[in-house]
Amino acid sequence: MTPSEIHGPREHAAALDEQLARSLRLVAPVVAAIYVATLLGLPAGGPGTSTAAVVAASFLAIGLLLSTRPVPARLANPLLVGGLLVVALEALVRGDAASPNLELALVGAGAVALRPRWAVASAAVVLGPWLAAAATGAWGWQLVGRTPAELAGAAALAVVVFEARHGSAKSLMSARGHMHALALTDPLTGLLNRRGIEEEAARMLGAGTADVSIVYLDLDGFKSINDRLGHAEGDRALQAMAGILLETFRAADAVGRIGGDEFVVVVAPGSDATAAARRLGGRLDAWREPQGRYALRASIGVGHLASATLDGFWEAVDAADRRMYRDKQARRGTGDAVSAPAQTLVPALS
Repeated sequence: MTPSEIHGPREHAAALDEQLARSLRLVAPVVAAIYVATLLGLPAGGPGTSTAAVVAASFLAIGLLLSTRPVPARLANPLLVGGLLVVALEALVRGDAASPNLELALVGAGAVALRPRWAVASAAVVLGPWLAAAATGAWGWQLVGRTPAELAGAAALAVVVFEARHGSAKSLMSARGHMHALALTDPLTGLLNRRGIEEEAARMLGAGTADVSIVYLDLDGFKSINDRLGHAEGDRALQAMAGILLETFRAADAVGRIGGDEFVVVVAPGSDATAAARRLGGRLDAWREPQGRYALRASIGVGHLASATLDGFWEAVDAADRRMYRDKQARRGTGDAVSAPAQTLVPALS
């Protein structure tokens, strides 16, 4: 897995939900106060005044509660839709005098919602009950007069506001995700760096399983490539190694470069790390630099987690590193990698 695969549509949606949760915490008391002020402008003792007072008090209490306690991201959108539905139903029950609240609810839906399907749901809970009431004549509502035009204008404004805020929020989330991905990426190979490997391991271990393995490898004779052919060729050799690793392991596995010529693969549950390491050896045996100047060889070790914790993860990395070193010791004296045949033996896998 590479950093670009970590931050997909699901992650962007989650980030937008978190942004909405933060926004609700700030705007909820303000919106509640505006709504209450609108209700206080109604004639005293008018129809539905007592109901309006109860709703106003409830909105104030909820607004103050949301301003003092974090809003879980998964509840942000349902809270928004639920609040708008209450506004719509309360306004409908009280008739034309409360129609401004329907318009405010529509514009508010566009101003606060960040994801298209929730923006549509927000508008639907405002317009849906009104259309039903107008179609049936309930509470004296009819599909005539100024109200339809006012609501249409408010709906159009809500779309404009939503598009502007949704676009800017999505761009912000994308930029943030891009910066986060850069922080997890090795710039030369495009693989994960040490921090990225640790983050992916933590994600895999979040399920509480220790069925995660480590493949640790170090290129043999890499210094000879740099010394004889130059560092630019050494960089190309590292990039070639990265490509071989990505071809060998699954998309679910996390592939990273954590040192000069040291690579680590976190093998996700459901795969045999030792078998994957042997496949890697076969690919390296078959690989030659295009001009035939060198082949890639590697010492490889495999480690298995004893516990589903980050400490257990790094212990497995250390174990794989020691096995890789024993592999390297066993192959010393077989020649360097430059202009030599590939000999990717795997005697110390486990």
